[in-house]
Amino acid sequence: MSFPRLTKEISKANLVIFFDFEGTQIRHKAIALGIVAFEKEPGKLVPSSKKVLSYKAFIRTTDEIGPVVKKMTGINETTLKKEGKPFSSVIKEVMNLTRKYKEKVYISYGDMDLKILYNSINKRDQNEYNFFNHILKNYLDFHLYLSHFLIDDKGQSLSIKKLLTYYKIKIDGKEHDPLFDSKALMAIYLNYIESEEKTVVYILKNYKKNPYLDDISKAFALKAIEKKNATLNDLKEEIKKNLWGKSIILMAESPLS
Repeated sequence: MSFPRLTKEISKANLVIFFDFEGTQIRHKAIALGIVAFEKEPGKLVPSSKKVLSYKAFIRTTDEIGPVVKKMTGINETTLKKEGKPFSSVIKEVMNLTRKYKEKVYISYGDMDLKILYNSINKRDQNEYNFFNHILKNYLDFHLYLSHFLIDDKGQSLSIKKLLTYYKIKIDGKEHDPLFDSKALMAIYLNYIESEEKTVVYILKNYKKNPYLDDISKAFALKAIEKKNATLNDLKEEIKKNLWGKSIILMAESPLS
């Protein structure tokens, strides 16, 4: 499948960057960043080589981390004191890592990562502010995209953990480690593209609970009227058409929306 909507969003990129921030509990300031990225040819969706860029850093902050975040991530003040870097240094390292790639797209699972980035930059530092705007203009929220198609039996979007289970993906590490979450997101992205039938089966499973499938239902109803009969295979075909071509706004408009 050509995935026209995804292709439109990342067509020009020659580096696809999956990233995850961990942030403080109250003000959502960055305390860790994980990145994995693959090279690709313009117009393609999948890697052009086996080379994968990888990066992880702990980030110093004057904010209190918070007990919930400490429990989830295992990150505490001692970790940041011993291994943490200034946020400005982390930004420079990421820029140096990806500098040679002219066109980039940044993917995270939900917009909280953008909010953490926005909350962490020095707004008076032109370099940091430009870095944020660069990501904002080339950002794809994969959670937003998938939530229009893949939901659970309660009508809720799926967590990374549930997606890993459904696509039977095994990743070394643990949740809420930013590098693990970035690797998991890249694996989910690639499995989603390569597992068309598996995706359609899941959509059908919770079809009645999904509020975003009106276009499919209408097209299927029209086909049933025209043919005076419609089958499950007809519905599957409508899902595939909609899945790969549906117009969804994927690029971020504001980190505070």
